[in-house]
Amino acid sequence: MKLFIKNLRLLDLLFVIIAISKIIYFYILTGATNRSIVVGLITFFSIGVAFYFFLFSNKKYSWKVFTGIYAGITLMMYLDCLYYSYFNQLLSVNQIFQVNKLVVINDSFKVVAPPISTIMLLDIPFVGWYFKKLKNKIDQDRMVYVAPYKKVALFSLFALIVFSVVNPFNADSVKAINHNEVITYHLYDLYRKVFGDKDNLMKTEEDVLAVLAYNKEPVVEQKQYEGIGKGKNLIVIQVESLQNFAIGRSYEGQELTPNLNKLLKKDTIYFDNYFTVIGKGNTADAEFATMNSLYPNIEGSCYENYDQNTFYGLP
Repeated sequence: MKLFIKNLRLLDLLFVIIAISKIIYFYILTGATNRSIVVGLITFFSIGVAFYFFLFSNKKYSWKVFTGIYAGITLMMYLDCLYYSYFNQLLSVNQIFQVNKLVVINDSFKVVAPPISTIMLLDIPFVGWYFKKLKNKIDQDRMVYVAPYKKVALFSLFALIVFSVVNPFNADSVKAINHNEVITYHLYDLYRKVFGDKDNLMKTEEDVLAVLAYNKEPVVEQKQYEGIGKGKNLIVIQVESLQNFAIGRSYEGQELTPNLNKLLKKDTIYFDNYFTVIGKGNTADAEFATMNSLYPNIEGSCYENYDQNTFYGLP
């Protein structure tokens, strides 16, 4: 009996170490090393409550349910890491409708995606085996004893998630957690998809006109490039992930961008002060911003969300 308890405690410790290591590893891969420890604690607390709830459940196959939930959270974190490595943001429900576009970037995605992120998937069989082994040793009396605490823990988790997702007081700190913590991020993302984002809802036409009037820029009599392309063909070249420092530079006598350098010498306007302006549409939103001189919507691709609109921009 003592030997079993000792082994069980070692397994308990190993499970906790694996869970914490996975959470830390995930936030490192998604660029969260400078974020508050609160984010990681919420993730660990969510997994811990699920573990505690199903461990003391009297359902026969609760270990399978927990293993499935744990595997689902792990897979979600893994896909987030892969997506973040290419697009520098976490997955969204909106990306479900853009799965067909992965075929286009398949080769690039394979190069950028970190193979080391697959480590997060390796512990799933161990967790399933460990949970089943532990649950088989929990007697019925102990389940009855911890039942009230189980309900308190479950209610606390439920209240935390609902408060974070709904954010009734519109607190900036809660918004920060929703954008950083993996579980509340996806639940909040799903909530916005179903119910809409209350921050983006337009109330009346008067409200919109008031905002436009407040942000209206002064009219310029003569713009620098107005009419410069009249009677000419216009070719727009927009390059993804090209940094300005490479233009006009050479390495060991070899030009880094010889063709672009030639284009810049004649009949070309080069915009070298161009920054990333994208929403969930990524590359499509970058094109939208250039063609229409408008900031893209933060949610979804503008070309899909507003495909029936008429824009004043380049064809």
